[in-house]
Amino acid sequence: MPDAWELAHGLDPLNGSGSQGADGDPDADGSTNLEEYGAGTDPNDPADVLKIVNVTVSGQMLSFQFPTKLDRTYEVQRLETIGETNTWVPWLLNRPGTGQMYQVIDPVDITARYYRVKVTGPP
Repeated sequence: MPDAWELAHGLDPLNGSGSQGADGDPDADGSTNLEEYGAGTDPNDPADVLKIVNVTVSGQMLSFQFPTKLDRTYEVQRLETIGETNTWVPWLLNRPGTGQMYQVIDPVDITARYYRVKVTGPP
C-alpha cells in the first residue's frame, strides 16, 4: 500500500502491525487494509466494502449484486464444484466500475455454483 493512501485513511505507514498493517481491519468489515486498498474502499467505513449482496433465486435464475468504484475494473468468476483443485472460470470480464451496484443474472442449470469478484485498479 502506498504511504500516501495509508496517510489519507488515518493509517501509520511506519507501523506494519495490528490494525495499521496490511493484514489489519480497523473497521471490522472482514476485509484487510490491503484488500480495501485493492478494491478502492475505505478501511475505516464498514459499509464501504466489496462483497456480494442481494442474492436471490427465482425459478431458474440466480441474481446478485456487488458495489463498484469508478476507477476499478471487475471480473466475475464462477466455480461449479469445490475440491482440492479449484479452477475458477472467468465469466464476466472487464466490467468497468460505475460507482453503483452491479447486478449479475445467471441461469441456474446445476445444483450448485460458486461466485467471486476479482477487482483491478490503479497501482
